[in-house]
Parts: sequence; C-alpha cells; structure tokens
Amino acid sequence: MMASSMLTSPTSDDIQPGDVHNRSVSRTSSLEEESEVFLSVVWSGGKLGAAYYSTSTAEINMLKDTAETANFHILNKVWYQVAPRYVITSTKADEQLLKTLSQFEKATPTNNAGADLVSVELLPSIEYSLEVCKRRVMSIEMPSIPDHYTEADRTIFLSSAVPFDCTCLVRALGGLLKFLEKNRVGVELESSDFRIPILSLKTFSLQDSMHVDMDTYVALQLFKNESHPSAYKSGGSGAKEGLSLFGILNRTRSVIGSKLMRIWFMQPSRDISLLQQRLDAVTFFVNPKNAEVTASLQDALRQIKSIPRILKLMQQAQASINDWQTLYKTAYNAMNISDICRAQSAAGIDIFKKIADAFTDDLHYIANFITKIVDFEESLALGKFVVRSNVDPELDSRRSTYHGLPSLMTQVAKQDLSKLHEDIKECNVIYLPQLGYLLAIPCTPEMTETQNYEIPGLEFVFRNNDIVHYKSESTKGKLIAGLPQSGYPKPQLCMISSQDVHESISCCIILICV
Repeated sequence: MMASSMLTSPTSDDIQPGDVHNRSVSRTSSLEEESEVFLSVVWSGGKLGAAYYSTSTAEINMLKDTAETANFHILNKVWYQVAPRYVITSTKADEQLLKTLSQFEKATPTNNAGADLVSVELLPSIEYSLEVCKRRVMSIEMPSIPDHYTEADRTIFLSSAVPFDCTCLVRALGGLLKFLEKNRVGVELESSDFRIPILSLKTFSLQDSMHVDMDTYVALQLFKNESHPSAYKSGGSGAKEGLSLFGILNRTRSVIGSKLMRIWFMQPSRDISLLQQRLDAVTFFVNPKNAEVTASLQDALRQIKSIPRILKLMQQAQASINDWQTLYKTAYNAMNISDICRAQSAAGIDIFKKIADAFTDDLHYIANFITKIVDFEESLALGKFVVRSNVDPELDSRRSTYHGLPSLMTQVAKQDLSKLHEDIKECNVIYLPQLGYLLAIPCTPEMTETQNYEIPGLEFVFRNNDIVHYKSESTKGKLIAGLPQSGYPKPQLCMISSQDVHESISCCIILICV
C-alpha cells in the first residue's frame, strides 16, 4: 500500500456559483495520455531495493529493502505491478539479476494492455555507489521543500521521506535520478538548468499483498490482452482488455479509477479490515434504497481527473487553458462528492468518513481562486491563457498599453516623419524581438544609387529588400520605453498549493473502484 504526506493550503470564502458544465473542451485532454515508468533496481546482500518514476504523476515511489532470493519472485511482482517501460541497474549488477532483467525485454506485462516492450538500461557502477547516491538524493528539488531551508533542514526533511538505512533503496533511487537527469526525461526541450519535475516521494510495500505467480494470473484469466480486429491496429497500442475477470468487474467511471482497480487485481490485499471496508461499501451501493446517492456520485466522479499530471504541467509552466479548466471541474465536483458523503456519514461507511475528513475548505479556496483569476470564456475564444481584469493592476496597465499599441506607434511614426527630409514621404514603426522597435523607411532612389543609408538623427541598423531600418530617439527613448517588449503580455500566475486536492482525489479514486 502507498503512504504519503500532504501539504495544506489556506482557506477562503465559499466559491461563487458558476456555470461549469457548458464550458466545453474541444480537444482530448492530455491527462489521458499514456505515461512512461522508469524502474531502478538494486539487489545486494540478499535484499532488493527499487524506485520508479512515472511521467504521468511526476512522483517517485520507493520499495524498501526486501528479502529476495535468486528466483526474484519479488522483482517479478514489482515488474508486473509497476509495468515499467525502462528498467535501470548497474553494469556490475549480479549476473543472475541481469539475466532476469534480460527476460523482461522479451515479455510485456499482461496486466498492461498495449504496453511497449521493456528496455533494460545499464549505468556505470560508480553511479550506484552508496555515497554518490546519497548526495544525489539530498539534492532533490520538490515543491514541498521551501527555498529558505538550510542544508540541515533539507537533511531532516528528506530523512523523513527516504529511509536512508535501506542501502539498496538509496542506491536504486540515486541511480534512477541519474538516469532521469542524463536523459532529460520530460524536459527534453528545456534548458540544461531546468530540473526534472518531482512532486513527491512515496513508499510502496508488498507486505499486505498476496503473492500471485504468473501461472495463477493466466489460469484465473485475471487479465486478457486482445488485439484490435483492424489489421492497422493489430500491434502495439491497438491492444485492449479482452474477456477477463478484470474486464467483467471493471465498471469504473474514469481512467484513473480503472488504473487503481487494475492495481487492486495485481496486488490482492490480505488485510481483513480493508477487505471488510470495501465489502461494506459495495453492500451500500448495491442496495436499491441508495440508488439515487449512487447515481449522483457517479455523475460527479466522471469529472475527476489526474491532479498530479496537472501539477506537473503547472510546475513546467506548460499548463494549457484546458488543464486549468480540468483542475477547476475536478475541484468543483470534488466539493459535490464531499457534500454527498457527509450527508451519508450515518451509514458508517469508511470511505465516506475518509472523504469527509480529507475534503477540506481548501477545495473551495482553489475553485474560488481559479474562478476569480482565469477568464475561461475569453481564454477558450483566444486559445490562450487570459487573466480577468482587476486581478493585478500592473497586468491591467500592460494590457491597456498593449491594446493601445497601434495608435501609439502611429503617433511615433508621424513625429519622426516630421523631422525627416521632405524626400522621405512615409515611414513605419515596427517591432522585431531581437532588435526591439525600429523605424522602417522605404529606400529612396538616392540611397539606391549611392548605397549610402546614413540619415542625420537616425542610427542605421540594416536594409531588407527596399526597406531600410533605423533606430531613432523615439524608438529607443522615453516615448516608447513603456511599451511591452514582446507581443501580448504573458501573465505569471503563481502555482497554487494543491497537495490537499491530490489527497482528496486519491479518496475519490478509491470511491470510483468500489
């Protein structure tokens, strides 16, 4: 089971009613895209340590040092549960481990329909040395680590998240970080000083899970890959879930719910109390008396999307208006789910209690914050992020200046033209990103004949075709200094602290499965 710690964000007034449902999204949300998982493993002294990174959540999950034999049944379980695209280890890893990993390259986990074959990557052994890996782990950057933390504060913080006494885990984590940084995973197009986005560190354990070998999975037909009937889609991503126990029981209302249901099938729990909680929830929902509550929850759960992926996009400043709209709809519907669950608190269902406790006023704060900041109608019409008026005086001033650019540039051109020789009949003020504002003057016959482009009071820059470009006192002086130096002003909106929403959505995903 996974465990994590979350941050809280400040509360605010209740959200003002708004029309969420008629704000349609024209393109398929990027949240549904397939993710890649990078798994790093170390087997030493009879113990296995592992860590994996998912590009869809930007989170690192760690497996504490676990007793492992040469049969590698734990490693097989991890491989099957995580379904990685890349498996990373040291060039000096045990020969038996390398042989097992080479077998992974020839097989695709049957639990992951349409998955690509696994690629095994080897790093120099120095990259897996304990001290090097410890230093690499201590340099991790996450949104939850304040910038003002000292080295001592960072050590305390990371020691609470990473069990440094698990040497195999620390080495696996260090090797994973090296591979991600070396290959610029997720930030290939960014500058070299842009760090790999990591939102959180979590630990996962197989302790309460029932061990099921591969033969049992096949015999019980828990999962069944089925190729697409079309010859053009018969391979790779064309595969889908066929007639299987998972396919029959999977009635989830979202992609993230389906993924959690798949994990439950891959990792059957042996925790009696947890199984009883799930059974109580199923009993409640199949009761005809609760049909109306069930239908209301299903309608709201359909709008719940993957929050970690949105946070990752925001951290990279790549969140589109559709991503902001998705976050808004998720928070809005999560509030509805919270109200329904609180109204059913007398039923004694554990998941209702968890949702009532996890869904705080932060949901109202975030939804209200987005509504007051983002102009969805204007953003969708223009195809870009637009901030509402009266949010930031400086931004409003820049926007007003931008809208007045045509008349102001015409005024500057008229003033400069009045100072030029009477042979020059026209001129324009243009903007080039690398050079700024320039005075563009058509090339006169005299200029063409003498190849002399010097004009008193103007600084020659370059000639392009029959247009000569200059810098005048106006284009580099006070009159035009206040104009934006690049197109439409791009508002910078601070990333909201949405870790509590992340925790709330985790409860929603569980509710989807039951």
